[in-house]
Amino acid sequence: MHLWNNGQVQQSSNRSGTDDTLEEELNDDADSASPDVITSFDEKALKDPLLDRVAEVASNAKGGRYVAASVMHTGNGWIELIIARNEGFHSSDERFFRDLELIVRHIATHGGKIVTSVSAT
Repeated sequence: MHLWNNGQVQQSSNRSGTDDTLEEELNDDADSASPDVITSFDEKALKDPLLDRVAEVASNAKGGRYVAASVMHTGNGWIELIIARNEGFHSSDERFFRDLELIVRHIATHGGKIVTSVSAT
């Protein structure tokens, strides 16, 4: 996840890192709620609202002071989310988006299982 601060991109997070603090789960597809292949999945119907919500969270101050945008790039086995805001990000924003990245990574890796603890390493 990249955060744009007044036109400068902050250092990229490490895509290859592992989250040792996330609980280990078995790779058993037999426990899927619906093991059938999703044939009518509309990626745009999921992606666009996600990008809209992320931009709304990034422009969380009332009065229109902050304007934010988000874009998603995808590659072979990875997704990159870039968030830009006109006034820059505060340390609390950066912590929030780091935690969000860990949660989304966990969901992508382990499915929708409940996360009991997520902490940045």
